Amino acid sequence: MKQAGPSAAYVAAAPVVPGGAAYVGESGLVGTVGEPTDARVPSLDGLRAVAIVLVIMHNAGSVQGAFDGIGLRVWGVISNAGWVGVQLFFALSGFLITRILLWGKGEPGWLRSFYVRRLLRIVPLYYAFLLLVFLVAPRVAVLQSLARGGTAAPGWYWLYLANWSQPFLDGPHGLPHVWSLCVEEQFYLLWPVIIALSSERAIAWIAGGTVIGAVVARLGLHAFLPQAVAASAAYTWTICRADTIALGALVALGLRNRGMNAWMRTHLRTALVVAAVVALLALGIQHGFPPEETLGEAVNQPLAGILSALVVMACVCGDRTDAQRGRTQVAFQRVLSARWLRSIGKYSYAIYVLHLPVHILLSGTFHGMMVRGSGGTRFFAHAGYTALVLGVSYVLALVTWNLLEQPFLSLKRFFPMPARQGNIGTRRLGPDHPRRD
Repeated sequence: MKQAGPSAAYVAAAPVVPGGAAYVGESGLVGTVGEPTDARVPSLDGLRAVAIVLVIMHNAGSVQGAFDGIGLRVWGVISNAGWVGVQLFFALSGFLITRILLWGKGEPGWLRSFYVRRLLRIVPLYYAFLLLVFLVAPRVAVLQSLARGGTAAPGWYWLYLANWSQPFLDGPHGLPHVWSLCVEEQFYLLWPVIIALSSERAIAWIAGGTVIGAVVARLGLHAFLPQAVAASAAYTWTICRADTIALGALVALGLRNRGMNAWMRTHLRTALVVAAVVALLALGIQHGFPPEETLGEAVNQPLAGILSALVVMACVCGDRTDAQRGRTQVAFQRVLSARWLRSIGKYSYAIYVLHLPVHILLSGTFHGMMVRGSGGTRFFAHAGYTALVLGVSYVLALVTWNLLEQPFLSLKRFFPMPARQGNIGTRRLGPDHPRRD
């Protein structure tokens, strides 16, 4: 089974949470300790929680055995489509990182601050996890299953290039999900350079070309590579998965333009309904929503990317009154702003890194419960096991947050992300006055 992947909760507008300095999300999968929480959008934290739950359902909760009963059938459909959680993370990253970079563009030290802050946020936990898999796991009996298998050299992982080697070389059993972290890291390296060298109009054209190019790349690989290799490459290679990131970037660019901003907000509900209906039709026709094969690569992946970008927009289009936004959008934002969802979203980076090893270590003990008994019993077994993997991963994420991540995040105060003067000054921000991270 392919492993789903990622990659926050911060941007101008939408309901804000008053308070002092605290956690602020910075990209799709990862967050940081930073500016005052009046810049937070709680619903984006909740959206990241939904994304990580979908990923865990896909990787740990896929139906084992027969699909007996309506409960297991519905669970099977949702877990099969759980890879969409990756699309949500990618759309969030494209949106939020583009917003942050455009805020600081041209100010002294803006690129240096961005790169250092990214390094402090992502690398410590990721490298600590690689040390666990490559050095500790082979020497500890209970962890040895994480290190087994694989012909890929460790360098592919240390250099954030494992997504390129994965179609050709198997890695250790504990690492197949890090391909998406590699995609995001490559985006973090390249996208700031593009923004630094380009006007906003040119950036929009580049993002639009990336959306089209990714679809063409996914389908074109089959003309040059064996079928199995092409399918894997279309799922993990950056050139094939950059369309959703680019769609998130286009949302950020659109909200900065007054005319496009108004148009996007006016047609948001219609676009969401149309995209959701098309997705449901695709799901019904295919009896699922897989990312692979021709329909998955040409229809399902772009459709999931568009839906993800629209959902991100629904979370952040909140600078109008409740009456103007409409009851549905207000309710949507309030549901995603629930405290327990925001807590899961806050730690979703570590949860993502750790959930697959947790699943590998627990699956042998609980597999029997998921394949024996009636359909109803097995449905609750699947749901309970998925909740267990999430719960254990959450507890471990709390530990890594306090012992590893926060000490490095505290160093960000030495590298503040600058913002142009025109971007500062309002506490509750309109579409043309984004806040800095």
